[in-house]
Amino acid sequence: MHFIKLTSLILMLFTLQSCKCQQKTSNLNDESTQTGGDYIVEYTALSRGIYNQIIINKKTISSLQQRGGTPSLHPCEEKNWNTITKMLGPIEVENISTLEAPSKAFQYDGAAIAHLKITKGDKTYESAPFDHGNPPKEIAELVKVILSISENIE
Repeated sequence: MHFIKLTSLILMLFTLQSCKCQQKTSNLNDESTQTGGDYIVEYTALSRGIYNQIIINKKTISSLQQRGGTPSLHPCEEKNWNTITKMLGPIEVENISTLEAPSKAFQYDGAAIAHLKITKGDKTYESAPFDHGNPPKEIAELVKVILSISENIE
């Protein structure tokens, strides 16, 4: 009898938690829609000793330097956002997953593994993995700008 009550309670807690997660995701999508479906650009580089996650949207720049840490948030200046959107212009975001990395040192711990993720509205496009510091040429300038903006806000 107690087992059934305990199981019911656990299932109810999981259901409530799932609803909260879906509500948070829905709120993020609503915000993206309200701002005209602007881009969210995320760059992540990681290895055994490195963790660097940069997320930039029209309003904020989030920088996280350690797993499980608290990201530092800064307003995104209009000039930085304009530079990002200008760099995104010639990139076919739908095809970034097919871009070839110029080197693959990340495969044997010779470099941190990096990814570029671009979200537009409700669609997310993610690059294939590449070496931190050596992205595919099609996204190299964008990655350079993202890293530069992140370094200059701290």
